Amino acid sequence: MKTLLEATLKRAFTSLLVLALVGCGSSASFSVMGEQNSFSQAPTVVYGKIDVLWVVDNSGSMASSQQDLMNNMTSFTNEFWSKGIDFRMAVITTDAYRSLFGAGAAISEFRKNSGFAVIDPTTPNGDQKLVQNINQGTSGNGDERAFQSFKVALSANINAQYQFPRQDSFLAVVIMSDEDDYSHDTSSSMGGTPGDMSVYSDPALHPVSMYTDYLDQITSSTPTNRRYTVHSIGVFDSQCQAQRNQINGGQRIGIRYQQISQATGGETVSICGNFATDLQRIAIKSIQTATRFQLNREPNPATIQVWVNGTSIPQDTTNGWTYDDENPDFFLIFHGSAIPAAGASITVRFDPVSIK
Repeated sequence: MKTLLEATLKRAFTSLLVLALVGCGSSASFSVMGEQNSFSQAPTVVYGKIDVLWVVDNSGSMASSQQDLMNNMTSFTNEFWSKGIDFRMAVITTDAYRSLFGAGAAISEFRKNSGFAVIDPTTPNGDQKLVQNINQGTSGNGDERAFQSFKVALSANINAQYQFPRQDSFLAVVIMSDEDDYSHDTSSSMGGTPGDMSVYSDPALHPVSMYTDYLDQITSSTPTNRRYTVHSIGVFDSQCQAQRNQINGGQRIGIRYQQISQATGGETVSICGNFATDLQRIAIKSIQTATRFQLNREPNPATIQVWVNGTSIPQDTTNGWTYDDENPDFFLIFHGSAIPAAGASITVRFDPVSIK
C-alpha cells in the first residue's frame, strides 16, 4: 500500500511541477529515472549460436568461383574464430533438389568430402575441412535450384542425424551461383534463354515467399525477430554477366537471389568481385544480425550509453552500436569492430520512456 501511495504522489507532484512551469511561461525538460541493464554473461548467452549453410553451384561454369571461395574462406571463418562464436557449418549443392526426382537421397545429404558433414569449433583443422567440403567440382546439374535445394536438405531424413540447424541457433544461408533460381514442381528446366523475363511470371515458378515462409517456420522466427538471413554471391549486373559468359556462356542475372537476400536482410555480393572482402562482409553481417541485445523496457534512444569491458562504445553504424527503433522488442545491435567477443561484459544505461 505504501509503495502504491508513493508512486501516486510522485506522479501527482510531477504533473503539478510541469503545470506550474508551463503556467509561468517557462520551458522545461526532464526525464524519468535512468535504468541500467547490465549484461555480463557466459559465451553461449552473449552470443546466439550461429549455423551456416553453404549452397554451392556445382555446374560446369563454376570451377574458378569455387576456387576463389576456397582460397578466401579464412576471410569468412576468421570472424567466427576471433570472437569465440559457437558455430556450425555445412555444405550442399544447387542440385540437391534432384533427390525429389529420383536421384537418390544421398544427393541431398550435407557434403562430407572431408569426412565431416558439419564443421564446428572442435573439428580438427576445421578451415581445411570446410574448404574440402566446398570443393564440389563442376559435374552437377545445370538446372540450378538453390532454394529448392536448401529446403530439401534441411528437411531430409538423411540429415536429421546432424540436428542442423539447432533449435536455439541463428541460421545464415550463403548461396553462390552464376545463374538464377528456378525452383518448381517438375524435373524439367524452366530457365529458358538468357534475357527471357517471361519465366518470372510463370505461375509454375515457386514464389520467393514460399522459401522465406519455410525458413520462418524452421527457425521459429516472428515478424519482429527473424532468426535467419540469406546471403547471395552471384551475377547482379550486366558487366559481371558478360564476364561470366566468356567462361561458359548463358549466365543469368540472379534476380531471385537478390529478392530473397533483400527480404531477409542478407548481403548480395558479386561473384565477379573481391572474395576476400566480400566474404568478410557476409561473416560480419551474419554475426551482427545474430548478436542483438534485448533491453528489458523501451528506452529513450537519445539517452542510451554502452560500455564493453568498461570501454565506452560510440553510436555508429560502422564500428559501434545502433538502436533498432522500428522493432517493438527493444533491440540494441553492434557493428563492425564493436561486436564484442564472447564472454565480454556489456553494460547499457538508458532512461526508459515510462516509469510504469
